[in-house]
Amino acid sequence: MKLNEFKVGQTVEDIHGNIYEVIYVVNDADDYQPVKLNCTKRSGNKAYITRPNNSYYEFKVGCKWWITTDELDDFTIVES
Repeated sequence: MKLNEFKVGQTVEDIHGNIYEVIYVVNDADDYQPVKLNCTKRSGNKAYITRPNNSYYEFKVGCKWWITTDELDDFTIVES
């Protein structure tokens, strides 16, 4: 997805089938982490892992995290 496609309240899915609610969008193309997601459903055992600033974070149900601009393409809209 492109940054301008993310909207607060949307439901999106990652490349592993996990489901998230978009809870915040920074409408600034220069922001490194412009979208904040809340994981609402895990699909199987594959978690989405993000690696900002040489660390990593594994999404679990109920976890909220900012994704990087490089990771935007890993998500698709499920429900607007």
